Amino acid sequence: MIDLAELTYQRPDLEQVENQLRRARLHLRLAMSASSALSAVRDMEQVTRQYRLAEALAKVGCLRGGSPGMEPDQELDFFTKSEGRYLHHLQQFYAALASSRYRGELERQIGRLTFETAGRFRYCFQPEAAQELEKERQLVAEYRQFVDGLRVRLDGQELTVGQARLAMRSPDRAMRRQAALALDDSLSAYAGDLDEHCENLVKCRQQIASRMGLASFADLAARRQDERLQDRAAIEQVREAIVRYLVPAAREARRLQKRRLNVALLTWYDLNCHFPDADPQLLSGLPGCLEAAGHALGRLSGERLSLLDTLSSAGYLAVTKENGQLEQATVVDLPAPALPFVHVRSAGSTRDLFQALAAVGQAYGAVRGRDDDSPDPIVPPDGLLRQIQGQAFTYLLVPQLADVIGPGYDDAMALHLTEQLLQLPHAFLLDDFAAKLYQKPAMTADERCALYLSLEKRYLPDLDYEQMPALTSGRAWQLESALWTDPFAAITPGLAALTSLDFLGQIGRNPSSAWRRFEKLCAQGEKTPAASLLEETGFASPIDPDTVKKAVYVLCDSLSL
Repeated sequence: MIDLAELTYQRPDLEQVENQLRRARLHLRLAMSASSALSAVRDMEQVTRQYRLAEALAKVGCLRGGSPGMEPDQELDFFTKSEGRYLHHLQQFYAALASSRYRGELERQIGRLTFETAGRFRYCFQPEAAQELEKERQLVAEYRQFVDGLRVRLDGQELTVGQARLAMRSPDRAMRRQAALALDDSLSAYAGDLDEHCENLVKCRQQIASRMGLASFADLAARRQDERLQDRAAIEQVREAIVRYLVPAAREARRLQKRRLNVALLTWYDLNCHFPDADPQLLSGLPGCLEAAGHALGRLSGERLSLLDTLSSAGYLAVTKENGQLEQATVVDLPAPALPFVHVRSAGSTRDLFQALAAVGQAYGAVRGRDDDSPDPIVPPDGLLRQIQGQAFTYLLVPQLADVIGPGYDDAMALHLTEQLLQLPHAFLLDDFAAKLYQKPAMTADERCALYLSLEKRYLPDLDYEQMPALTSGRAWQLESALWTDPFAAITPGLAALTSLDFLGQIGRNPSSAWRRFEKLCAQGEKTPAASLLEETGFASPIDPDTVKKAVYVLCDSLSL
């Protein structure tokens, strides 16, 4: 392990990287033995490690507001522009790996996951679609720039979208309503531009799918994921279970929220306000809670110095307090011997702790999954597995922190579980919308909005936008970043929540057994495909409708619904 301060950023020489990747691929193709083929894989890991380390340090620099001798935005722009060339060589290496005559021996050495990833990677990049993939990246970047630059005028001030959403948590209902109306006004002003941008993005993604020999972008997205966890027929069954079992529980939670807030009608601008006074606060502050979490993790793992302690002492954990900003936790996966970097932006409520623990849990999974023989595999982390690890870790740690959270512990836990319950229908709504949008890419703007309204009635039947022109016309989807950046990943937090909530029930029955299974889930995370790993470690499959029932039972029992 190396301290973060000891790592020095250096922009990669792209031509040199390309030459090294070519040599590694040639080495693999000409290998005359399994050991020679494995040596080629190790060469590839070394090249990708250096490239990924530089890219990760640029991201860390951006999160920290800059680093000496580096302009983070310029460096991130370099990696964005270099991505196509880098992925081209990575795809070629994966193709050679998948067809290697020594596949059986290599699979025993480096794991099945690498070969499953190799088979899927051809759907992530192909030279024939390079131009369209670059255009997609550009369109997504333009949307992000638009949202970052969008301003909401409220009481003579210009707020970001995040600040407006934070105002909608205010105990002052008049403030919540003003913020919602101002946000709706801003969205109305740009709705037409966003319609055009969406049409361009959908068309571009359809062209990418066509270039790769597939009928739709929905088909392409499914082939990029673990096929057992992206079975669209199975996900449709889970959606039906969400509507049948979870939506009624969410409606009951909303009824109780309305009673707590003492309002006759719960409107859209009330949805993120759960307490009549203020959200529960941390007694010891976030740094104090994280220090206590480090001690608790040491007791659970049997380590004198826990990973959380190490992250903090080695500079890989940063907590900032920014007034007027939504809480946010980000994990940057730095390759070994470095550790993952966790950046937490605190907003002052107990939500900070839950977000921070989920991020640390993802870092824990990344570190535990490293192999001593090959601490830096070429396989990118599985997003769903990482989120399950993060949420499961949170449920294991939070009960150990009741004293440092303070008198608001019960309210904090209730707030977190309530928001999990209420966010689940929304996650499946977004997935349903994306699936239908890309199955019928020629939809008009009016048809897209009508579709979104119909899905809101299905998944969020009590939603009331009052009199807000943009939102009542079905334009709420335009502010859903996931639908623009990675539409078929919008469901990932929901799938992870289902598995993790079932695990929460198991923690209550046998905490020691739950911790052992969590450790195994992390230890094999870089070698075994996610669906197989969940099954082997006794975690519920997120695409089994019965998991929805179990999750609803845990939520209703925990929240007394």
